[in-house]
Amino acid sequence: MDWITDTAYRYIIYKIFSKYRSPTDKTILTTEFMSSDGWIKNPHGVKKHLLTIKTKSNIQTIAQIFWGNLENLIKTAQDIQKMQIFNWIELNIGCPSPKVMKLGWWSALMKDPSKAARIIMQLAKSINLPFSIKTRTGFNSTTKGQRFDTLVNIAPFVSMITIHWRTYSQWHSGDVDRNFIYSLKEKVKNKVLIIWNWGITSYDQALSKKENLDWIAIGRGAIGNPWIITPYTPSPEEKKDTMIKHFYLMLKTQDYFKTTIKSPANKPFLNPSLKSILHSPISHDNKATIEFRKHFMSYIKGHPKASQLRAEISKIYDYKKLISFLSSF
Repeated sequence: MDWITDTAYRYIIYKIFSKYRSPTDKTILTTEFMSSDGWIKNPHGVKKHLLTIKTKSNIQTIAQIFWGNLENLIKTAQDIQKMQIFNWIELNIGCPSPKVMKLGWWSALMKDPSKAARIIMQLAKSINLPFSIKTRTGFNSTTKGQRFDTLVNIAPFVSMITIHWRTYSQWHSGDVDRNFIYSLKEKVKNKVLIIWNWGITSYDQALSKKENLDWIAIGRGAIGNPWIITPYTPSPEEKKDTMIKHFYLMLKTQDYFKTTIKSPANKPFLNPSLKSILHSPISHDNKATIEFRKHFMSYIKGHPKASQLRAEISKIYDYKKLISFLSSF
């Protein structure tokens, strides 16, 4: 998710999963989606999407890309593979943003099944890493059958397909089609991993919906609740402590990016250690302070003073004041 699953949040998820995971569970973390056209034209402007803190864990990470002609998509995927940081590369063709849809990308690409299949197959063949796609059940209700057949046809060329159970025209509301995903898995058998995406709000719910599928994808449900991928329920004190650590890490990764990666004078380094991140100086740029608000709004869901706290944080622009505010309520 753009501006959500950045390296700070992925690291928070990684730490929580490592500590509280069920022994039989596995997880894959996904980066924010990055424009391949942006990568080719101005890589220093989009590298932050790929910034990933080095860990000793065997948790896998997917680099998610979108948008661009086939040549740019292939070059971007091959560049990412050379970094030797990521375990997967994924093409996002499921997001319904109207702005990008007008340019023929994301969900719009699947309006032309032949073109989409050709791009997916050629992209998959151009790299050695596992390749996956993220999509929806159709452009609208009348195209579901066509989408189903397309996904069956491309199954041998990809390692994983993540499916939002609604069509593009439904956006994020309306009846969901669970049978589409279960039926697709039944059809493709073990040719490809099939992942359910959307609507998961708890760990137990994820287990109950898995049925014949391989994995469950959790996106919006993890905002403000990074414990959702574990059976653990945090105390209010632990939740507050995690929230403060999350914001502090956002500050540090932002400044590391500005001083070490974004500067053309420095060699790009996308897999720094946590130590190098934490030793970055904090600037007075209020970007991270403002960006953290969306996380805060989710962290405090259910708090008796949630409305008051939302109003107060909207007036804070200085990172020191925000740290003080997060520590005080």
